[in-house]
Amino acid sequence: MSISLKEMNIINSDIIEILRQRIPVGISYALEVLEKVKWDIEKAEHLIKEEYITILMKKIGVSREKALESLFVNKFDVENSLIEIERQIFSSTELIVRTSNENVEDRINLVLEVIKREIESSIDEDQELTVQGWFNFELLKPLNPYQFCFVAIAEWLSYKSYEGFDYAIEFHTDIVTEHIEKTLLLTEIANSIRICKERKLYFYEKYKNQKDGFILAYNKMREDAVFKANEKYYFDNEKVLIESVHNFIKAHIEHFP
Repeated sequence: MSISLKEMNIINSDIIEILRQRIPVGISYALEVLEKVKWDIEKAEHLIKEEYITILMKKIGVSREKALESLFVNKFDVENSLIEIERQIFSSTELIVRTSNENVEDRINLVLEVIKREIESSIDEDQELTVQGWFNFELLKPLNPYQFCFVAIAEWLSYKSYEGFDYAIEFHTDIVTEHIEKTLLLTEIANSIRICKERKLYFYEKYKNQKDGFILAYNKMREDAVFKANEKYYFDNEKVLIESVHNFIKAHIEHFP
């Protein structure tokens, strides 16, 4: 007795559903594989599992045994298996750099938060993680040189974004500019920050004893050609600084948590 097209479609739909109950797979891919193996469910299931194993091995570089183990635990859900393996073999910083969908600045802030949490968990109860809302630079001393450099510059960038460039040029400027120059090799950017700080201090010292001296000094600073030229240079090149910080993390990622 011949089977009608309608009956064949019903049978095929049932086979697809059975396959999808055995292993998570999209309908179109299930159909593609089943047609390839002439609707043999066992062969289709085996083929898809092999494909999933290959995906994990290529994406993360794990062994076949590790990939199969993770897939089995996660009921052959590739995404969940990928997340599980990454959490096992990669550090917090590596996960942020590898898998984060955030932009470069947000990635930097995420890594900064990871380090802050580590420091917070290790300090005494009477120690303050922040001073007036900003990172206590005294707590940076125990960090390794790579983390110290990163945290100093990243916190300065965060301060600048929140408080403004005019105030950031006095926020641990000596430490920050030294690392921008000597570690990131961005001498011109470091100098632009230093010069802006020097011009600000010059005007505030000059007018500090006059009536409304603070306002007068600020206005003179904002009108100063040297200050404006160096401020412009900094903002014209700020993306270079941010990218360099991000690249610094990637280049020395083994030194990060």
